[in-house]
Amino acid sequence: MTKKKELKINFRTDAVDVDLDKIKLDLSNVRYQHLSKKIDDKAMEKLIWNEPTTHKLYNQIKVAGGLYEEPVIDSKYITLEGNRRIVCLRKLKIEARAGKLTNIENDAFDIIKCKMIPKEISKKEQNLFLVTTHVEGKQPWPAFNKAKQIYDLYINPDISYDQLAKYLGMGKITIIGLVKAYEQTY
Repeated sequence: MTKKKELKINFRTDAVDVDLDKIKLDLSNVRYQHLSKKIDDKAMEKLIWNEPTTHKLYNQIKVAGGLYEEPVIDSKYITLEGNRRIVCLRKLKIEARAGKLTNIENDAFDIIKCKMIPKEISKKEQNLFLVTTHVEGKQPWPAFNKAKQIYDLYINPDISYDQLAKYLGMGKITIIGLVKAYEQTY
């Protein structure tokens, strides 16, 4: 039996400013591998936009006025990680340009910060990066920690249940339940 090499990702991503219009969606996105026909960027955008979780993300980005986490692109401007964010930003750019967003500049979504993977990175290393991000992902907080964080926001006199629900993309009843659960536990 041959001994396999140790798996490791051997690169760093650099933060770069990119014109949103240059960024392409990943047409080989694993979420859509099951489709029998090949699709283009517009069809991929429509599929992603029609996912309910995309609308929640759209609202979070809109309320925040931008992204908290940069998409990851390759040197050809293909989105390796963050396709939903790109779709949301495209929608927001159209609205901003039309002057439909309050407290957001018309050009707020023209240039976005992305993490760019170096050109020389192999497909294997790209796939290792993606599997690390999407299969294992970030460690979710336990329910008590989530409730505490939401409680800390709620006790701020400037933040209402409605605002929290909109910002977090959660139902108001869920937010109220988390706050009450924290109060009773604490």
